[in-house]
Amino acid sequence: MRAVCSNCNEGLQNAAPIKPDLLTLLAQIRRANIQDQKAVLEWMLRKFKLRSVPQD
Repeated sequence: MRAVCSNCNEGLQNAAPIKPDLLTLLAQIRRANIQDQKAVLEWMLRKFKLRSVPQD
Protein backbone atom coordinates (compact mmCIF):
# COMPACT_ATOMS: atom_id res chain seq x y z
CA MET A 1 0.00 0.00 0.00
CA ARG A 2 1.17 3.51 -0.62
CA ALA A 3 -0.24 6.96 -0.09
CA VAL A 4 -1.53 8.64 -3.23
CA CYS A 5 -2.05 12.17 -1.95
CA SER A 6 0.87 14.53 -2.59
CA ASN A 7 1.20 15.56 1.07
CA CYS A 8 1.51 11.96 2.33
CA ASN A 9 3.55 10.66 -0.60
CA GLU A 10 6.05 13.52 -0.82
CA GLY A 11 8.96 11.59 0.68
CA LEU A 12 8.22 8.36 -1.19
CA GLN A 13 8.59 9.83 -4.69
CA ASN A 14 5.81 7.54 -5.96
CA ALA A 15 8.10 4.54 -5.57
CA ALA A 16 6.74 1.14 -4.66
CA PRO A 17 8.94 -1.09 -2.50
CA ILE A 18 11.10 -3.57 -4.38
CA LYS A 19 9.61 -7.06 -4.43
CA PRO A 20 11.91 -9.64 -2.81
CA ASP A 21 13.26 -12.42 -4.98
CA LEU A 22 12.70 -16.12 -4.35
CA LEU A 23 15.94 -16.69 -2.42
CA THR A 24 15.19 -13.76 -0.11
CA LEU A 25 11.71 -15.10 0.63
CA LEU A 26 13.02 -18.61 1.30
CA ALA A 27 15.70 -17.23 3.64
CA GLN A 28 13.07 -15.26 5.56
CA ILE A 29 10.93 -18.38 5.97
CA ARG A 30 13.90 -20.45 7.13
CA ARG A 31 14.75 -17.82 9.77
CA ALA A 32 11.14 -17.69 11.01
CA ASN A 33 10.06 -19.65 14.06
CA ILE A 34 8.38 -23.04 13.59
CA GLN A 35 4.85 -21.71 14.17
CA ASP A 36 5.30 -19.11 11.42
CA GLN A 37 6.81 -21.72 9.10
CA LYS A 38 3.80 -23.97 9.70
CA ALA A 39 1.45 -21.06 9.01
CA VAL A 40 3.19 -20.42 5.66
CA LEU A 41 2.97 -24.13 4.79
CA GLU A 42 -0.73 -24.31 5.69
CA TRP A 43 -1.44 -21.16 3.66
CA MET A 44 0.37 -22.60 0.63
CA LEU A 45 -1.45 -25.94 0.93
CA ARG A 46 -4.81 -24.11 0.99
CA LYS A 47 -3.84 -21.74 -1.82
CA PHE A 48 -2.74 -24.53 -4.14
CA LYS A 49 -5.48 -26.93 -2.96
CA LEU A 50 -3.10 -29.64 -1.76
CA ARG A 51 -3.65 -32.02 1.14
CA SER A 52 -0.05 -32.61 2.09
CA VAL A 53 3.50 -32.03 0.95
CA PRO A 54 4.54 -34.49 -1.81
CA GLN A 55 7.24 -36.94 -0.73
CA ASP A 56 10.16 -37.80 -3.05
